[in-house]
Amino acid sequence: MRILFCCWTWQDTNQKLVELAVERLAGAQKEVGSAREAVKFAERHWQIAIEGNDKEQVSMWKQEVNEAEQKVEKAKQEVEKAKQEVEKAEQKVEEAKQEVKEAKQEVKEVTAEDFDIAKCSRPQFKVKPSNFVQLAPCVKACIDAVARNLNQQTDATTVRVPPTVLSRCMRGGKTTVLLHVFDELKCESKNPIFISFNGDSLIRQLENESCLEAMLRAIAMALMKEKPKNHREAARIRCRPHVLEEYLKDKNDVVLIVDELNVLLKPSESDGYAAVGAFLREQFLDPAGRCLIFSTHVPTSLGLSHLLGEGSGSSRTAEIVEMPRSDDMQKLRGMHEQCEALTPCEAVYYGRIPSLMYSVKTQCNSFNMLSRFQAIASAQPTEALTKCFLSEFFTGERGADSAPIRAFDSLTESPASGQIRWILAYVGKMCSHLGLSGIAAWVEEIPRLSGKVESGLDWEAIVLVALSLRCVQAKYGYVHPLLNLPELDEVKGVFLKNVPQDWCKTLPDMVKWWKQRTVSPDAFPYIAVLSPNYAKTEVVDAAWIYQQNSASNYVVRGLQDKLGGRTAVPSADMPDGMLGLLMRGKAPSTGKQAKGWVYPSSRDIRDFLGASLSALYPSDWWRELRLGKGGRNNFVTSAPGSWCPVSSRLLPLLVLSGIVCYKLEYPRAARAELRWRLSLFAWE
Repeated sequence: MRILFCCWTWQDTNQKLVELAVERLAGAQKEVGSAREAVKFAERHWQIAIEGNDKEQVSMWKQEVNEAEQKVEKAKQEVEKAKQEVEKAEQKVEEAKQEVKEAKQEVKEVTAEDFDIAKCSRPQFKVKPSNFVQLAPCVKACIDAVARNLNQQTDATTVRVPPTVLSRCMRGGKTTVLLHVFDELKCESKNPIFISFNGDSLIRQLENESCLEAMLRAIAMALMKEKPKNHREAARIRCRPHVLEEYLKDKNDVVLIVDELNVLLKPSESDGYAAVGAFLREQFLDPAGRCLIFSTHVPTSLGLSHLLGEGSGSSRTAEIVEMPRSDDMQKLRGMHEQCEALTPCEAVYYGRIPSLMYSVKTQCNSFNMLSRFQAIASAQPTEALTKCFLSEFFTGERGADSAPIRAFDSLTESPASGQIRWILAYVGKMCSHLGLSGIAAWVEEIPRLSGKVESGLDWEAIVLVALSLRCVQAKYGYVHPLLNLPELDEVKGVFLKNVPQDWCKTLPDMVKWWKQRTVSPDAFPYIAVLSPNYAKTEVVDAAWIYQQNSASNYVVRGLQDKLGGRTAVPSADMPDGMLGLLMRGKAPSTGKQAKGWVYPSSRDIRDFLGASLSALYPSDWWRELRLGKGGRNNFVTSAPGSWCPVSSRLLPLLVLSGIVCYKLEYPRAARAELRWRLSLFAWE
């Protein structure tokens, strides 16, 4: 009967794939609409620049139009691809229905005679190149952990052999590291056993199959001489614990490598932890000559207590291996030709995670962030989910294990126990899921805008995202001081609007435009965030308006963003009765107020950005991201990608003499960096 259960489960799985494919099709069609809007937006600005005879703006917006049109074509291709996926998924449903009718074969009960540990092989997943940034140190750390622990044996009082754990967000490089570890151990004549629970493997937990039974089946399949070739054959395998125990008892140097254990042992469902934990401890941690390495999307502290067990002696801990993360722009750009134009802001946006950058830049046909997100987005968008997301996003403090937000842990990382950070690359998808599509669009503009390194457009988008999310957060009882709003009742409505260019010349124009909107009585009190669709809006880059009720005055606040530091000042005074907020990318340590403007300190700005956004504070891009061995004052020299240290005292001479690389053959990003770094010198 188990095979029937499997086929029914496989049929249900394929039905879910159909639903997922349909969702992806809808998402792709939505992307086409968004891309077309971007074309219209760029064309409007291009026309304005032509009418104003602004050659620089004409050139810039012409390029924007071309890029936007390319996005439309790419989005159309995604639609066609999504349609094909729907057709394929529907075909698989029909095939699964047929399999249910034909599934009468008995399960295969494996024995020790079916096994040969020497024939263990790893799944044929595509392995990222060996020059992958920071891969070698991580692999070495795993191999060193095996060397330390392989010959240890757990005793009753002092020694409790630890597992080695890799924890990282989705597409964070965990599988790549484990595949390289497997290969290294094979070269050292060890006996690694590789099992994977990720979506590309043959292992899926069957209906009415316990977590332990799925684990036993996965290990048995890895050990078998004749391995299953498809999901149907894999589902027929059954292995009892004593069979594995008997086979492994005389084997030495056995290392069990488990990829994505969190798929089997979900954080919200702890029923399977105890049985699986006891088995793994007894077979792969406690005996000498055994070792356990596993990866998980989930923050490392979650569920480990169940796996590690409790004893009367010393407590068992886990050895956490630091996953690849790089601040070396030169090496990150060297991963692939598609990575050559990577900018510091973009690197931080992707969490400084080489694997994620590599996937986004080079695997656009096989890695779709939207479909990956949809595959895990099981929790329905609710007010409670939004509140929990905003709390964790801004405070960096991890909520309860039972919270619905835990379904999205694979989009985050945990820098320390009880802490959480959202990877910005996934925040746009989360905002869209929560119904905050306007914010999602602004988030996803950041990588593109970061390509214009010295323009400040990326910093404007970052601050706009922070402002918008802070205003949404006000609905849930917390109003950040930098919003500079009066004591207010609970905010009921939050509006996020792009203001048409005809109403964007000044802040009062934007306010007039908003006053023409009709606001439902149920939405009071409200906050409206206004983003001008005009590059030359006077004084402000964005604004927000608060109104208590339909008869009360408008409380108007303006926002201006500057990449500079102490010498960066607003372009003009704020209009009477309105207050401005100057967000400087390199603000001094003390703030002040002057001429209708609030100048927050660097500390206040980081607090406003919150735990997950503060890494995108421009002052920190250069503190945390290195361009080469020479450090911060490195400059392009004789060849693209090569750098040499230059004294900061020489920078004025370089500026005056016009030595800014324009006549040399250097990558566009390198030229932009040099202009940016020269501007940093001016601020200092």
